[in-house]
Amino acid sequence: MDQKLDVRIVILSAVMTSGLLFAQSTLEGVLLAVCDDVMGLIPPIAFLLVATAAVAYALGGVMSAEMRARTHVWAQSLLIGAIIGGILYIVVPRLLGALISAGLDPTTCQQVRRELCNGTYSGVCRDVICDSLNC
Repeated sequence: MDQKLDVRIVILSAVMTSGLLFAQSTLEGVLLAVCDDVMGLIPPIAFLLVATAAVAYALGGVMSAEMRARTHVWAQSLLIGAIIGGILYIVVPRLLGALISAGLDPTTCQQVRRELCNGTYSGVCRDVICDSLNC
């Protein structure tokens, strides 16, 4: 059963990645699309992790000692996942901004800065990436 889930995750990842790659024509566009997707997915998933942790912790309180211990471990794992999601929410735009600016020569960097920061691009990651472009 775990192999079926792994195959489904790989197929879903491949479909999402291929959609991103074919929808964008430049590396900067792909990185911005990835940034926007990550920034759109992390907060609701982190919220679900925290809510599920709360439910698991609460349900563990009414069960036997062994099951209570298991549910507390599950709740801790879910909270750690939410914390890691919060860290990724902070780090991903800055990392992608650094990747975009690192691969550009000064002329191309100025062009990308003009396109991104002067209103052509209006995604979630725009402000952070514009701040991190060192041209």
